[in-house]
Amino acid sequence: NTAIDGTKTSSDNAHTSLQNFGKMILGIGAAIVGAKIVKGAVAFGKEIAQSAAEDEAAWAKMAQAVENTGESYDVAGEAISDYVKRQMLNTAFSEDQQLEAIQKLTEMTGDYSEALDLTTLAMDVSAATGQDLASAAQLVGRVAAGDTTLLKRYGIIVGEGATATEALAAVSAKYAGQAQLMGDTALGSSAKLTNAWGEVKDALG
Repeated sequence: NTAIDGTKTSSDNAHTSLQNFGKMILGIGAAIVGAKIVKGAVAFGKEIAQSAAEDEAAWAKMAQAVENTGESYDVAGEAISDYVKRQMLNTAFSEDQQLEAIQKLTEMTGDYSEALDLTTLAMDVSAATGQDLASAAQLVGRVAAGDTTLLKRYGIIVGEGATATEALAAVSAKYAGQAQLMGDTALGSSAKLTNAWGEVKDALG
């Protein structure tokens, strides 16, 4: 009996030891998971703050570009915001991409309303040619200023002495609708979701 009791005691001790070891492992595991969650939350918080800061900076630059033309941003800001939101629903271009293009074209033309019209064309050029929106905006802005020599490389031929309006019409005739077409593809839909998530982070920031 003593041997049996001793064996039982050893078994109980071993069982208790295993239980304690298991609890310790669970505790360590919980601590590790908790640390990872905290680390992830901190990283996410930093990401949100960074995104919000970049968004604020982009809009500040946009406001300054408008004010430099002599227009009031109080009026222009709402029009630009409505335009950006609408284009985010129809195209794959993000808010930041659009603001950079609009700012550039506002500075080139001195007119934010014209810049919005030209940004739409720049989106079509970007979607069709694969160049980034800022570069496409630069191209469209130069054409709007009367520089039509660049169009030859895109296979667009305009007559000698063609006006900027005629040159822009030729660009539009070739590329119109490309941005929305790209936005309707699977790749475009994925970009829209990414852009929407970016807006969520900006709002949280």
